Amino acid sequence: MKKHLVLLIGSSLLAVSTVAMFADGASAKGNGKNKNSDSNDQPTAVQASCNLNAFSGVSGCEGPISGNNSNQNLDGLFDIDWESGSFVSGEIKVDNGSGGSTGGFSFSGNKQSGTWELDKSITNKYQYGMFVVKAGNSFASYFWDGLSTSGAWDTKGVIPNGGGSPDLSHFSFYGFGQRVVEPEVPTIPEPAAMLGLLSVGGVIAATRRKKLQQA
Repeated sequence: MKKHLVLLIGSSLLAVSTVAMFADGASAKGNGKNKNSDSNDQPTAVQASCNLNAFSGVSGCEGPISGNNSNQNLDGLFDIDWESGSFVSGEIKVDNGSGGSTGGFSFSGNKQSGTWELDKSITNKYQYGMFVVKAGNSFASYFWDGLSTSGAWDTKGVIPNGGGSPDLSHFSFYGFGQRVVEPEVPTIPEPAAMLGLLSVGGVIAATRRKKLQQA
């Protein structure tokens, strides 16, 4: 009887251990998402810090980030919801490594460096924004604080650990936040100027009266 009881307890413990191991494995598999395979996943940087020297006219950067910005959800970069927030532009993309212009955003240069520019259709509309430089198998993002209208860019910030300057694949801009343009306030003449105008008006009126009397 004792022998059967020991065998029964041992079998029960083995079954419980097997179930627990299977559950842990399934949980780990479910949580191990590929950040670049699902467009709803948050982007994952492939190094701790980016190269802000690769871009001028901006105040911050994140990346490099593995994958393609055009098929990822970029919410969370710079703590902003670029995809799901209010008053967002969506991707304004120049899909040409040699330069071009679209939607108020343009850039020029060779495939590794050049200049960028934003016209009034963007600068008067969005409070701030983000540039994305895509090259090779990753991209870097740069925060535009709404102040600069032009600057320089380089792909050397896209490859982790300073791995060179790959050829540009495409260049994107995302605007966020409606810019409020204050209406121009009409200037009010200074009191001294008002007195001067009244004096001139009085002289003109007196001259006309004198001419009428002489006539």
